[in-house]
Amino acid sequence: MEDHEPCRDDVWNPRCDYICKRETLVTSIIKNTRDYGVMVIRAPPQVGKSTLLKLIGHHIAHNEPDLDPVYFVWKSREDRQHIPYQQYIQQEQADWQQKEPKIPPRNPTAQMIYLIDEAQNSYEEEILWENLKNRKNTRTSPYYVLVCVYGAAGISSKRDPRVESQAQLMHRMHLVELRPSFPGNPYMLFQKEEVKVIVNKFAIDQGHAVDEEVVEYLLG
Repeated sequence: MEDHEPCRDDVWNPRCDYICKRETLVTSIIKNTRDYGVMVIRAPPQVGKSTLLKLIGHHIAHNEPDLDPVYFVWKSREDRQHIPYQQYIQQEQADWQQKEPKIPPRNPTAQMIYLIDEAQNSYEEEILWENLKNRKNTRTSPYYVLVCVYGAAGISSKRDPRVESQAQLMHRMHLVELRPSFPGNPYMLFQKEEVKVIVNKFAIDQGHAVDEEVVEYLLG
């Protein structure tokens, strides 16, 4: 596995200070996506969903040559001038591939994997979500990783509008739920080793050394 840090101009750079690449979580989501075809990440706002999605894309770009990642933020029908969702996805794919660097060179036989942010905006696309639920894991079918705000209201002409979300109707094996570190704290729970990475990066940047006791205190 190559150990690349996202550079400042990298399209996969999540623009976070002292980032931890969260390899265990990232590789687990990629493996499950390969196994099940679709993974839906749900979390409250501001816990790091978009950052995680960029980290997944960065890892794939440098370590998974048989996958071709495409990232975009889903727009509602109104915001995209009612373009059919199939056409919209193809348009976003073309736009992304224009700006994504070709280093490493794109593999023409790679399988597409869509990394879709703000996917709760797609809840009105009932056919899309029905297809995701019934997706067959074939060599020609693209993979999907969708990030949704936990608890976002569903948009539906056929279902009761109180339905929480289309994502909630997915099978549990397709779901990843990210929780804040503790109630009221808008940050994703980190493992001890991940906290050490973040603290050490901050300390090095500030010209300090950090004792193990500092990490233990932060975790306490």
